[in-house]
Amino acid sequence: MYADSTVLAEKNYEKEFSDQVILKARQEIYEAQKKIRDDKIRASRNYITGLAVILALIAVIAVMMTLNARRLRKKNRSLFERLKDRDMQAKEINRLRGLLQEHPANMGNGNGGNGKGKNGDDLYLRLSELMEDPKVYGDTKLTRKSLADKLFTNEKYLRETILQRTGLTFSEYLTGIRLNHARRLLLCTAPKHTPQEIAHACGFGGFSTFYRLFKNFYGMTPEQFRSSADEK
Repeated sequence: MYADSTVLAEKNYEKEFSDQVILKARQEIYEAQKKIRDDKIRASRNYITGLAVILALIAVIAVMMTLNARRLRKKNRSLFERLKDRDMQAKEINRLRGLLQEHPANMGNGNGGNGKGKNGDDLYLRLSELMEDPKVYGDTKLTRKSLADKLFTNEKYLRETILQRTGLTFSEYLTGIRLNHARRLLLCTAPKHTPQEIAHACGFGGFSTFYRLFKNFYGMTPEQFRSSADEK
């Protein structure tokens, strides 16, 4: 009888122990599963938060780029309008110069050697007409001597005439002429030449030189100038 009670007690103990082990194992599994779910939720929240921050940064950058682009277009358009006004003034000056050419009595006495007076004006007029020829200003090998030969004068007289009439050296004058023609070509739509083609046609040795000079002279790149002209 005692032996039976002992066996029964042992079985009950084993059953209770087994139940406790199973319960503990279930509890550990539950806690592990809960931790996994919590980690997934936390990771999802972190991902959403990070994505929201990235999208916000992209939005801020996009707004800043849009505002900068608008300011740049406005500035370039203002520069373009100023260039148009300057062109109109230059045309008026040339018109008045032509009227003076028709009335030499109002221009004072000639003084051929130093680029002043009637002879200087005549040379500058012929120079201005010659520099409208693409074969002349588009010649990358054009020099003061070769230009003087085309005008049937000498280098000294040509240099003094340019300096007297424009305040520029020969190199500065030639660069300005080429840039001005390049600007006109950029405005043409039929045919529409690329900036590289225009640089070559206007006598610049390389596109990088043309690009740098154009931007320094006009305050914008050739592409920006063309875009400003296309705006209504």
